[in-house]
Amino acid sequence: MIEENLKRRTIEMEKLIGENGNDIDRLDPVPPIRRMPDVWFPRWLAELINLFVVVLVLTVFELAIYLYIPAVYTSDLIYYLARFIEAQILLNMFAIRWSAHKDNPFYQMNRLGISSKRLEILASQNYTDKHGNEHQAHKWCPKCERTVPIRTVHCGFCGTCSLRNDHHCFVVNTCLGVATLRYFYMMGLWFMIVGIWGMYCFCESRRDKGDDDGTWSIYLLSFGQVVIDVLGVHALGLNMFRWYSQGYTPTFANSLPWACYLLCAIAFIAGLSITCMETMFLKNGFAMMEFFLSKNKPIQGDRGTFKSRVRFVHGRLFYLNALFPRFWEDVEWTPEFVRSVITHPYKIVENV
Repeated sequence: MIEENLKRRTIEMEKLIGENGNDIDRLDPVPPIRRMPDVWFPRWLAELINLFVVVLVLTVFELAIYLYIPAVYTSDLIYYLARFIEAQILLNMFAIRWSAHKDNPFYQMNRLGISSKRLEILASQNYTDKHGNEHQAHKWCPKCERTVPIRTVHCGFCGTCSLRNDHHCFVVNTCLGVATLRYFYMMGLWFMIVGIWGMYCFCESRRDKGDDDGTWSIYLLSFGQVVIDVLGVHALGLNMFRWYSQGYTPTFANSLPWACYLLCAIAFIAGLSITCMETMFLKNGFAMMEFFLSKNKPIQGDRGTFKSRVRFVHGRLFYLNALFPRFWEDVEWTPEFVRSVITHPYKIVENV
């Protein structure tokens, strides 16, 4: 069955080459990103969420710098370190938006000199599973009206396809794919660092107010209050209960520190989740969205060693992204990743 389909596809493509000449290698134009064209979610609300997150990050940093850091540290280097982390988060958010068009499969295929018609020839091997279902190595996108690699997901929020799609992130209002996942990973890593650092500074500042007996119980108590806050049991958790039980009146001044601590704890949990999950998916050779969408298909994921996968997803000089997001760089393709991501994604292809 596989040999017959391959032979039939080859004959059809040879006829197409003879009729159209060089048209088969004519590269496809890259469609622009059109925010929210296929969903009910309004574009202005998505952009407002993005702006809110930026303002929230700036506010938390400014409060931490002027309220908590002076109570714990005396060196001026800490201020520069806090500004550095703040800049890293904002720069990675900017890099995601700047490089969003590079996730488009036609952009990456144009860099490789592969048109959508040529893709039908290169990815012409079909796979028939044990249930008799036939899987193609490419697919037709009805929204883009062109042939795309099988490891492509069309995003209704962005209005375009995304190669090696992870998910649509409402924090930056764009998809995360083959070119932007590196910046999202670093943003999550910095969120984790700033979250745990902010919680530490808050707890250390409370020691000066006599709220601790000198042990690590203050950290466990504070984090337990945050868990209660996140679960929505009470607006300010155990601290609000203590205020009412002792006759205290909650005010903006004594509520603000706990609100900042809550945001730092959420940032830590979110950053830790992003870092661990993306590392797990990278080890398996998939992005998150395509991992769940390809469970019933024999897609093998990215080939090569874990080190080569890290270089493919995060760049050859991936360690420099910790100092500055290298948003001017593009995906560095090697033959093994061209085959596993674009032309030959199935495990059986090696034997065809």
